[in-house]
Amino acid sequence: MSDHAPVPGRFYPESGPGFVTLDVAALVDNNVHDLLELLGSDEFFEDFISVACAEPVGEHDGSAPDRLAFEELKDRLVERLAIRVAMTARQAVAIGSRVLELGAELDGIAAAAEAGETVTRPGCPLAGRHVPGVPCDDRCDEKAAALNNLRAILARQNGRQA
Repeated sequence: MSDHAPVPGRFYPESGPGFVTLDVAALVDNNVHDLLELLGSDEFFEDFISVACAEPVGEHDGSAPDRLAFEELKDRLVERLAIRVAMTARQAVAIGSRVLELGAELDGIAAAAEAGETVTRPGCPLAGRHVPGVPCDDRCDEKAAALNNLRAILARQNGRQA
């Protein structure tokens, strides 16, 4: 079990609308493994069963007396799980560089959007057709394909009417 030992693994930075994220599946996998081992151990099993089988008492506002055992068990388990990831120097530099790149890109998009400008990625099939202030995203290819399909349908309908 980890006892807060850093978890080695591969971690992948990605960007989404407005955020840079870091895929930490290795950390989650490690913690779920450790959590299951801990819950089955003599140290935690009885407390876990007691909390899992407890009948709710009164209204739950997060501070009901029957929640105290749950919170105490949660805190004890968290103390034993990993909270850090271990990376080689090369991994740290690569991840740091990618996070910086994604963050700078998002910062530029946010600044342009605040200024009312439209930001498009190179090669965007919708270049020049974005709503002002709405940045280009990963779905532009899908949107362009849907737009082209709609145009083809309309062209066929107009051809039939003529």
